[in-house]
Amino acid sequence: MPIFESIRTAEEKAEALRAKAQEETKALLERARMTAAAEAARIQAETDAKVAAVLAEADARAEHESRRIAAAAEVSADADAARAKAARERALAAVMKKVTGA
Repeated sequence: MPIFESIRTAEEKAEALRAKAQEETKALLERARMTAAAEAARIQAETDAKVAAVLAEADARAEHESRRIAAAAEVSADADAARAKAARERALAAVMKKVTGA
């Protein structure tokens, strides 16, 4: 019966090797999951930072453009006011000329 005993011993060793290989595979998979999760978190943080920077730049550009438009509108309003004042003065002079005859 030593042959059967050798076969049984070999089968037990093979089963132990399979179990060890399964445990090593599980550990390897867990390490791979953890590495992937850490990398995903790093990429997400990097992306969030880039998005925040782009949004901050967009806000700054929008603020600059808003100020530029407001300044242009103010210049235009000042020019309109100056033209209106000149027209009013010309009209007043024309009315005074008709009234006084001079």
